[in-house]
Amino acid sequence: MTETFQTPPVLTPDYSILSTDGDKPWSLKGRFGRLSYLAWLLVVALAIVATIGVFVGIFAAIGGFHSGQHFGLIVGGIAVAILYIAMIYFSIIIGIRRLHDLNRTGWWMLLQLLPFAGGILSALHIGAVFMVVSVVVSLVFGLYLIFAKGTEGVNDYGVQRPTPQWEKVVGWIYIVLVFGVAVVGVLAAISIPAYQDYVKRAHAAEQYQSTIGTTPAAQ
Repeated sequence: MTETFQTPPVLTPDYSILSTDGDKPWSLKGRFGRLSYLAWLLVVALAIVATIGVFVGIFAAIGGFHSGQHFGLIVGGIAVAILYIAMIYFSIIIGIRRLHDLNRTGWWMLLQLLPFAGGILSALHIGAVFMVVSVVVSLVFGLYLIFAKGTEGVNDYGVQRPTPQWEKVVGWIYIVLVFGVAVVGVLAAISIPAYQDYVKRAHAAEQYQSTIGTTPAAQ
């Protein structure tokens, strides 16, 4: 009688089996590579924006936003606030999985919440410096999540998760969109002041020509 021997499964430090089978994107367990992280950020943002758009459209269709009907405005504001909180919640989960890919604890995501604390302090007219510092720290941390290379193979949080083809495509779409917005922002920051200066000079020249035209000729 022949016995078949199988290699026992490899375990992580928390004694969980290394496998990506049945991986759930909304689970706090597991890892996200760079493109997976960007892809799911875009999916969450688009889903929330689309939901808000549908909700606003429904209320507008039934007259919920007509003047004098404050109930519709209140309900709409509450719904938008709930959806915004949901976006933050899912973004934190996605960020935690990205940190796991970098072999770091998810508690580092607290750095992304610093601007909220800074905003509260700034609203109370205290902590203006903290607000600036918190925004800078959050920005640097966000760039770290985007560009840092994850751990190859196995780390303390499990096996490296393969990136599906659709996540690669959506991730690159996110990069193109962000790059495009950044370019447009830079061009706008340069061109708008120049255009405003041109309009002022053109208006001044027009006024000068008008003044010369109405001045009586010297006798």
